[in-house]
Amino acid sequence: MANEVRKPIHEHILKALLVLNDKISAANSAGDFLSLEDVNVTYAGNANRVFVVNLQENGLTLAEGLEISPDKIRMLGADFISDGGDNDGAYDGGYNLYIGEEAALDVVYPGAYGVNAFYGYGAGKEFGGRYSVLMGAGSGRETKSYSGGYQANPDIDFSGNLVAVGSSAGRDILKINSPVLIGKGVAGFNDQIFRSCFIGNEAARNQASGGAGGTRRNYIRCIGMGNHALGLANGDHKDVVAIGFESGLYSSLNRSILIGSYSGFRSNSQGGFQADNVIHLGHRLKNDSSPDDLNQVSNTIVIGNDVAPVQENSIGFPIDYDMGLGTLQPSSKLDVAGDIEVGLNDRVIFGDPSTDGSFRLRVSGNEIITEKRESGNWVVLEDTTQTTADLTPEGVTGHKYPGKPAQVLKQGGLVSLYGAVANESGGTIEANQPIASIPTELDTPYTVFKNVIRVDSSGTPFSHTVKVENEQVITTEALADGEYLLLNGLDWLV
Repeated sequence: MANEVRKPIHEHILKALLVLNDKISAANSAGDFLSLEDVNVTYAGNANRVFVVNLQENGLTLAEGLEISPDKIRMLGADFISDGGDNDGAYDGGYNLYIGEEAALDVVYPGAYGVNAFYGYGAGKEFGGRYSVLMGAGSGRETKSYSGGYQANPDIDFSGNLVAVGSSAGRDILKINSPVLIGKGVAGFNDQIFRSCFIGNEAARNQASGGAGGTRRNYIRCIGMGNHALGLANGDHKDVVAIGFESGLYSSLNRSILIGSYSGFRSNSQGGFQADNVIHLGHRLKNDSSPDDLNQVSNTIVIGNDVAPVQENSIGFPIDYDMGLGTLQPSSKLDVAGDIEVGLNDRVIFGDPSTDGSFRLRVSGNEIITEKRESGNWVVLEDTTQTTADLTPEGVTGHKYPGKPAQVLKQGGLVSLYGAVANESGGTIEANQPIASIPTELDTPYTVFKNVIRVDSSGTPFSHTVKVENEQVITTEALADGEYLLLNGLDWLV
C-alpha cells in the first residue's frame, strides 16, 4: 500500500462519465452530447447539451445543465430564448429575449417581430405587444395591447408597449397602451391602462383579482406613486395624479391631484372617495393609521395636513392658521400688505350674507352705499355723503394737537373718530369719567367698547379701553396727567 500510486480524482470522474455516457447515449440522437472520449483532445465545439453530474452516496446523478439550440439556451432548467437576428436577410426573427421558464409562452406580437425582453418565470406568458420590457415572475402575463390615441373600446392589435417591473406587475390587463408599471402586483387585473405611470406595490391594482370580486377599472393618463396608490378602485380614473401611501385608495376620480399619505381617503365600506376636479395637498393621518372618511365633495382645493373639504367650490386651509398676503408675519386671520382690488359691481360684506344683521358696501354711481340685511332683504342705510364734526373735549381734557383737533367723521352708516385728546388737568382723571362729547345725530345707538392707544408722558404706548354711550366718550380706566388717548379706529354703525 505504501508504494501504491493513487490516480488523480479527475480520472475517476472521467471513467464514471464514460460509463454514464454509454448508458444514455443510445436514447439520444447523434450529436446531442459531447463525445467524452474527446475531452483530452482539441474540443471541436459542436456539442449542444451539457449535463451536470453530482456525486451522491448511492452513486452519480445526472441533471441537465445547459442546452443550446439555434433559438434557445436552457441553463439549469431556465430558458434563455432569443429569436432575434435577421434570419439570413428575412428579418422575421422578432428580436426578442426571453429568460425564465414559460417566459413568453404563447406570446403574440404584430407583423414579423416584437422586439421584447422578458425576465422571470411566466413573464409575458400570453402577452400581446411589442417594444416591451417585463421583469418579474408573471409580469405582463395575459395582458394585451394597442397603440395610437385613446379609445374607449379599442381594437386589440398587439402593437402597443408595456414596461412592467415586479412580480405580477401589469398582469392580466385587457387593454394597455404605453404604461410604465413598477412594483409588486402594480395595476394588475384592470380593463384598460392608457399612457399611465404607477410606482409602488399594488398601486392601481384592481379588486377583480384573487377571488375578491369587483369590476375591472380604467386608468386614463394617470400617475400613482406609493404603495396602494389609486388601488382597489370603486370606479374609473381619468387625468389623476396621486402621490403618497394609499393616496386615493378605493377612490374614483376625474381631473384631480392628491399629494400626501392617505390623501383622498374614504373607506371601502363607504364606497371610496368619488369626486371630480379636486386638489388635496397634505397628509391625512390619524394615530399613524387610516384617517376618518372624507365627504364626497367635488370642485374643492384643500391645503394643509388633516384638512378635509366641507362644501363644493371652496378652498380650505388649516382653521387655526393666519394667512399673510405680502407679509410673512400675519397678525390677523387674513393680513394683506398691499392693495385689495374689488370690482365696481362687487360688494364688501360684513357677516354672513345669508343672515339678517349683516352689512355690505357697494358702489352706485359716484357713491358707496351701505346696506343692512333685514328680514331677508338688503336695505339701504344711507348714501356716502361725508360729514365731519369736531370732537368736543369734556371736562379737563383738551385737544392734544390743537392744530389738528380730534374729529368725528360720518361716511354712509359708519361713524369714526380721529385724533387725540389729552389730560390737561394737572391731576388724574378717574375711571368712568367722560373725556369728550359727540354730536347727537352721530351718537351710537348702542354702547360701544373699544381698545385705543394711551401714550404716557415718556411716550410709551399702552392699550386702553373706552366706551361710547349717551353722546359721550368715557374712559374706563384712570388717565394720568399729561397722558393722551389716540382715538383712531374708534367707530360704530348708525
